This record gives sequence, structure tokens and C-alpha cells, in this order.
Amino acid sequence: MKDLFNGILDKLNDDERFEAGAALTPFVLCLILFWYGIEFDIPIRSLVLDSSAIFFGSFILCCIDYIIEAIRKRRLKKIKSKVFFIVILIYFALSILYIPRLLGYKTMQIGDFYEAEEYKAKYYVIMSRDPDGSAIRKEYKLPAEIERRTDYLYHINYIFFSNGGYLNFTDRDDEDTVLSPDKETRCIDNKDEYYYITLTKEKCK
Repeated sequence: MKDLFNGILDKLNDDERFEAGAALTPFVLCLILFWYGIEFDIPIRSLVLDSSAIFFGSFILCCIDYIIEAIRKRRLKKIKSKVFFIVILIYFALSILYIPRLLGYKTMQIGDFYEAEEYKAKYYVIMSRDPDGSAIRKEYKLPAEIERRTDYLYHINYIFFSNGGYLNFTDRDDEDTVLSPDKETRCIDNKDEYYYITLTKEKCK
């Protein structure tokens, strides 16, 4: 493998070697991004989209560099090496996932690849006063207002009852209102009452 790598380098001139080395920069940035994201529990789909954004930015910079050099030399042919065009094609391929988000496409569906970073929506939750496994547990499927924030977490604001009543969680500390999709968590409302809540992925109609 080492001999193959050295053989490829031997076939490149100094400019091509520099371009090949510089092409690794966005990959290094993505590795740092993933290390940071995993360390702070950022969803993988968000890290993938952010990485794609890095490659899109690199692609745009390469295009700008190409245009500037074309204007400077007043010709379009043979102003860049084959390595440059291979790199720019790789950058474009890796940036495709980011293009829908660049164009403003986003959803308010929990778990969707293009889920918006911030929004409020109504989803059904499973609510009980007793934890899962309790012999006296009674659970209810109720509509609730859920808020996704820039911390990549889902927070519950309200749970609504069919009689017009509701539970309010908006004045609590963040850690008291965090929900996990399809996982039961304990939340505390504004009256210091405990509730065991499971956030479903079913939106209210």
C-alpha cells in the first residue's frame, strides 16, 4: 500500500501534490466535527448535513478559484490539473445532501433527515403518573406541544386534555422538560407535579 501511494505521488508534479494535500482539509474538518458532535450527543444526521455543508463550501471556493484564474489567464483550457477536477467532482458529490437544506427544505417530522433545528409542533405523547412497570400504572395518549431547540433536544411545553384543560411545563428548567422519542422520561410541570412521558413520532392532525 505504501509503495502504491508513493507511486501515485511520483506521478504528480509539485502543484498537483499541493492540490492533493489541500484537498484533505475539509476531510480533516469533518473528522473534527464528528468528534465534537459525538462528544456532545449531536444527532448523526445533523453531523452528516454539516459535513456536507463543509464540502459544499469547499466546492464553491474551488469554483471561485477556477474563475479567478481563468480571468487572470484569459483562457479556460488547461489552467488546472486533473487532480483539481477530480477533487472538485468529489467535493460536489459529497455536497449533494446539503443542497436541499441550502434551498430551504426542512420538515417538522421527528427523526427526519432534514428535520428543522428549531420548531414547535403538536405530537402525541403517552403520559402516566406512574413509571413503566408500576402495578397501578394508567397511561393516556394525549396531544402535546413539543419544541425542538438548538440543543438538538425535544422539550415539552403543554399537554392538552379533551375537556379543555392542560398541563403547563413552560416555566420549568430545561432538564425538567426534555423528552426522548419512544423513550419514557420523567418531567415536572409548573405545579411541581411529576409525570412519566413518552414522546411518539405521531403528529397530531
